[in-house]
Amino acid sequence: MPPPSYLDVDNFKTINDSLGHQFGDRVLCAIGARLLQVAGPRGFLARLGGDEFTLVVDELESRAAAEDRVRQIMWVFQKPVRVGDRDILVSVSVGIAVFPEHGRTFDALLRAADSALFYAKDHGRNGFSLYRPELLIAASHRFETEQGLRRALETGDLLLHFQPEVSLVEMKTSVVEALLRWRHPDGRIATASEFMATAEQSGLILELGEWVLHRAIDAIRQLRSESWPQARVAINVAPQQFLTGRFVECWAASSLHTAYR
Repeated sequence: MPPPSYLDVDNFKTINDSLGHQFGDRVLCAIGARLLQVAGPRGFLARLGGDEFTLVVDELESRAAAEDRVRQIMWVFQKPVRVGDRDILVSVSVGIAVFPEHGRTFDALLRAADSALFYAKDHGRNGFSLYRPELLIAASHRFETEQGLRRALETGDLLLHFQPEVSLVEMKTSVVEALLRWRHPDGRIATASEFMATAEQSGLILELGEWVLHRAIDAIRQLRSESWPQARVAINVAPQQFLTGRFVECWAASSLHTAYR
């Protein structure tokens, strides 16, 4: 079985958002045509969906040969893609799997190439990675973490810890920082560093951010109504929350909801 490569167009969403989906489809057609140039007469190219392609190439005798073919792919995208009267610069990230070393069925090879692609994208994009067994282990861990976070949002297993910021000059606390934590079924408390990367990659960061905002506002309301009238709570906000354009609206809605509880 020939070795497959899994390809993803870097930051393709930017093209769709700025130039429209119809133009984006034309860009994908142009990218596919360029990929066919390096596939060769015995190569097989398919668009799997969105901006993802798989390229299956025969007659590659080693991993080094597979890497050389991917370097050819990277090289052809050094030149702009011509679509209508526009020149569009695009780059691709590529994951490589080799038969039979990385799998003996097409599904196994494609899964291996996909995990290698994720590694390439996570390490700067516009590059490639050859599959290694630990990449599939990491992919399984990301999946389990994402599923666990989704359940935690529903079951109430997320919580906030409050870290005081103490002025050494005045020797008093004027603000506390809200820190997101995740209580696992076994009782262990996970810090944000253990799951935040997965939350950002999966898009869950937006739901987590709103959850933190709601709970922090609830906390400050309670503190001010009881023992600390001047209480302030600081929260960490992910860039994605600002990019959606809904952060201020979400904050206002949370504040209004809290005020009338």
